[in-house]
Amino acid sequence: MKLKFDTTANDLRQIAGRVADYTFGMDLTWDWPGGVAFYGVSRLFE
Repeated sequence: MKLKFDTTANDLRQIAGRVADYTFGMDLTWDWPGGVAFYGVSRLFE
């Protein structure tokens, strides 16, 4: 089953930017949670 969304590439870039800003604004130490957050943001921008 495919989901259909009415979003454009520009909308997705804006959302990705907001997610990244929020994630890097969190008080994360370089441990498992910080590594998972960094990995998620790096995959988001791929």
